[in-house]
Amino acid sequence: RHASEMREGESVLPWLIRVVVNRAITVARKRSREQLVARVLWSAPKHEIDPEEEAVAGELRALVTREVHKLSESDRAVLVLHYFLDQDLETMAATLGCSTGSIKARLFRARTRLRGRLQASTSSMAVVSGEA
Repeated sequence: RHASEMREGESVLPWLIRVVVNRAITVARKRSREQLVARVLWSAPKHEIDPEEEAVAGELRALVTREVHKLSESDRAVLVLHYFLDQDLETMAATLGCSTGSIKARLFRARTRLRGRLQASTSSMAVVSGEA
């Protein structure tokens, strides 16, 4: 939709966010998805932690990056909008063009899929390291 097609009194924020999301998807396709996710995950503020905790955190970030990268574009979109852009359900629904009920269901499914991937990855890592 074009800005000229906006109805009077209609909120511009969902439309603007959708424009930004579409542009970000276009740019992300040109870049490595791994680089994009890694940049988001690594931009978190650093706290004073010991080297062992930092190594574990680095491994965890790498694992989450890999597993988020493997999710569908739809799953990544709802997770990023919710957890990284801190959008409420109504704004997400307007941005993605669906109902808040659909957003709740999509978030549930995306979290379930990510959780399953992370559990499978960590249990296979434990088997490889001999911890299982």
